[in-house]
Amino acid sequence: MLTDYRPWSAVAAAIIAAGTPCMLANGNDGAEGLYYASTASAGTEVTSVGSVDNSHSPETLFQANYTANGLPNSFGYALATGSFAGLSLPLWTDSTDPNVANDGCNDFTADLTGKIVLIRRSGCTFVTKAQSAIDAGASYVLFYNNFPGTIIASLDGSTIAAAGMVDPSTGANFVSLLAVGDEVVLTFPTDVELLIVSPGDVNTPTGGKMSTFSTWNPSNENSIKPVVCAPGGNILSTYLASQGSYAVLSGTSMATPFIAGVVALYKQAKGKGTTPLIINAALSSTAKPVKFNDGTNTSPFLTSIAQQGGGLVDAYHMIYAGIAVTETNIALNDTRHHVSNAAFDVQNLGTATQTYTLTHQPAANAYAFDLTNTDLVAAFPPPLDTKYSSVTIFPPILSLEHGQKKRVTIVVLPNPSLNTSLVPVYSGYINITSSLTTESISIPYLGVATVMNNITILASDASWPDFNDSLAVSTNDSTSTFKPSSQSFPVLYWNTRWAMAEVRLDVLSTNPFLNKIRAAGLSTYGSVSGYPLRWQPRGVAGQVTGAEWNGTLADGRKAVSGNYKFVLRFAKGFGDLNRGREFESYESEAFAMDMS
Repeated sequence: MLTDYRPWSAVAAAIIAAGTPCMLANGNDGAEGLYYASTASAGTEVTSVGSVDNSHSPETLFQANYTANGLPNSFGYALATGSFAGLSLPLWTDSTDPNVANDGCNDFTADLTGKIVLIRRSGCTFVTKAQSAIDAGASYVLFYNNFPGTIIASLDGSTIAAAGMVDPSTGANFVSLLAVGDEVVLTFPTDVELLIVSPGDVNTPTGGKMSTFSTWNPSNENSIKPVVCAPGGNILSTYLASQGSYAVLSGTSMATPFIAGVVALYKQAKGKGTTPLIINAALSSTAKPVKFNDGTNTSPFLTSIAQQGGGLVDAYHMIYAGIAVTETNIALNDTRHHVSNAAFDVQNLGTATQTYTLTHQPAANAYAFDLTNTDLVAAFPPPLDTKYSSVTIFPPILSLEHGQKKRVTIVVLPNPSLNTSLVPVYSGYINITSSLTTESISIPYLGVATVMNNITILASDASWPDFNDSLAVSTNDSTSTFKPSSQSFPVLYWNTRWAMAEVRLDVLSTNPFLNKIRAAGLSTYGSVSGYPLRWQPRGVAGQVTGAEWNGTLADGRKAVSGNYKFVLRFAKGFGDLNRGREFESYESEAFAMDMS
């Protein structure tokens, strides 16, 4: 296994090695699909925390007024950015369907100067919707939610003057008024007053289920994250005093302090000798697995361990559990490195002799790629199925005296009908249940039914790598000439569908006698300055990596005038970084460098 030496990861590893647990947010990139683990939360023994949606929908609302054909009324809104204070403007909406799926995702055709634009949430990002309003001349946007309650809309990078959100019923009321031709004018007081609604309406669609934004794993080396999940979606929290001091926020960063508090209680109850491994094992084994939810509907099967780890934290059970396991989870790795006989210990923490029954509880298989598009990893929701693995547990029944510990071995065989080309991630739980007290804990397992080393890294949605010669000073006989002193550089673009331990961008001279630098099994002229790059994440839709070469090499030399080629190489999964055959390799067309 390769070690991630990036500073953040190294700091977390050092803290944990010293015996202090580290709780880190798992990340909010659930939309990007599987294998998008966040550093350093993917580190060994780090308590990586995923997010579950609140069972209710609290709100923090600023008060405002509206008139419809002159008749006054009031409403509440959650402020996302800017300020509406003192404004009085007419409301406009593009769609009179309160269930429209992609409102504001495309350009508005009307002139919206001097209007507040009402846009339903869903279909694309808040930034995209706000930009559609800006492009049509508007400066103010009011979103209405597609779930109960309101949230603080994320508008980082947007130039909208002010934006807020109302709940679905308020939005539907505004739409109905506009649909029959009423003029709706919104008026905002200069001195705003915050109304806190808590606990709020019951969150029927997603309450108690994984937040759709919570990042999916496993890590790029198939370790299991998150360890556990906690409430992180729609959480009433303190906020900027200038914006009312309170807000409803969402993110794994909301779930993480919840787990930190639980761990503090656990350490208080158990004493200072509790190690990060013991803490993680207790968190994971006593958590409650949850069923898959796509943001609207809940499925009858458990969601993948790659999304939820152990499941939703149960603080009381964690502290008072009468059973313990010695491992946080069981990582079975890929087909080539499959752990054929995984093992863990079960310990009786109770005061009486106990008999335990061990059973298998499967979770959904999740696929990294979609059968209809294997170009990039599938976005949320990833393809799922219930072609469950077969599991043999030995022994299936344990009898343990007080404090006694015994070893359990499991053999997990993924369903042979899984499509290995789509990178299937199979998972489930081994449940350990007391026949005396009926108490039950579980340990999650996860494996990958493919050979990671065989996964093609370069995305195939275009002719990658793309050699850009638009800055060339001349082109003769199909060979472009570049002159760095005149700001003329060759550029190479690419996108990747899988993460890499290393990316190399080397230069080959067409004069073989100049290729004296041996790099990962290849004789080269040298590496482009700044390369190789370590620990590079996979690409996502719309993301392109580019590198231009000014003639400077990684060792500080300046290239001489002559003809060259780029060689772009990606380290394959679990590959040896010193061996050329462990890299996926691509060669550019030849080009000339004029270094005068």
